[in-house]
Amino acid sequence: MHTGGIQTLIVRFSKYYKNKGHKLKVLLTIGGGSLMDELQENAEVKIYNSYSLKLSAKKIKKDPFYNHIDEVFTMFPDGNWLGLQLAIILKASYKVGIYHPEDYGRLTNFIYRKLFDVIPDSCKLFMNNDCLENNEKVFRRTISSEVLPLPVIFTENQPENNLNIFPIKNSIISIGRFDPYKTYNLSMIEIIKKFQEKGIKLYYYLYGYGILEEKMKTNIILNKLSDQVIIKGILEYSKLITTVKTAYIFVGCGTAAIEASYAGVPTIIATISTNGISNGLFTDEIGYNIGEQSRNLSIYKIEDLIEKILQLPEHDYKLLCEKHTEVAKNKYGVENVFAKYFYLPKIYVNKSNKLNLWIKLSSIYFMIYKFYKDINKFFK
Repeated sequence: MHTGGIQTLIVRFSKYYKNKGHKLKVLLTIGGGSLMDELQENAEVKIYNSYSLKLSAKKIKKDPFYNHIDEVFTMFPDGNWLGLQLAIILKASYKVGIYHPEDYGRLTNFIYRKLFDVIPDSCKLFMNNDCLENNEKVFRRTISSEVLPLPVIFTENQPENNLNIFPIKNSIISIGRFDPYKTYNLSMIEIIKKFQEKGIKLYYYLYGYGILEEKMKTNIILNKLSDQVIIKGILEYSKLITTVKTAYIFVGCGTAAIEASYAGVPTIIATISTNGISNGLFTDEIGYNIGEQSRNLSIYKIEDLIEKILQLPEHDYKLLCEKHTEVAKNKYGVENVFAKYFYLPKIYVNKSNKLNLWIKLSSIYFMIYKFYKDINKFFK
């Protein structure tokens, strides 16, 4: 399980349950990755490697991994077919978390979208109102679901423990996969160039991997910024806090933006699928928005927000850092979020012909994709 927003969220879930004297059971469709060791320390993990389209109720009931499961929680679109079968066989309640406004909007996710649509809305949890509204556009209907923010911050891991780390004023950091919708990875290269033309030399460090990487490298070379814009590769999750604290500003979205804020780094929330646009700082009145496009929030240029932070007097900058830590703790502390989660009603999904049809089609689509990936891996 490689580093990513939802992957680290699963690790946090496992830690929370372990701290409360329970053990989370995590069913993955692929093993390995930088987070696997940490996950296995805190949860019982099983890899579903089968090419079977239908789960065997007989085998599941004999497998001790599936004992004492009260609820099944799916976090990825391609996992609903598997999670729903489990919930029905085990007679467990079902929930699905939606942590990205485009998860079900992509053309390649048509079949997953049809399955998601027939799952009762009361099973669905959206991370914020903008994510919910964006999905309502995708499905062209009102979705009557709960909004539950991401449980990200463990308050016992105080960032104040790293007081010996001081930010470098001209440094900016982003962390996350270089996915096509994270357009700020490209916009920031242009922004660093603009500051250079103004006589301000900034250093931009990017941690991650993904589809956009080659295009980013090309743009860095074309703009002659190889000494200022540096792609650092994958960042170990355990080093995230100490790494971001070396930066004067963080630019990004998702859970990395929340964690950077908690570390006391002024964070510009980059709006996905836009050209250098933001809805403001993490500490602004943006609700639980962490990068989704919103029709309800103000719009700023990332370039202007960077300049504003750089011009702050030292005292005001320190106050902004402290405010980021406090807001992150209050809004995304696991104790606060899980206090709401455990009061949510348990919803049970009943069999229907329509549900069974889309479960079957989703499983076929998943297996075709899995076969394609396995073949590619074999030949590589």
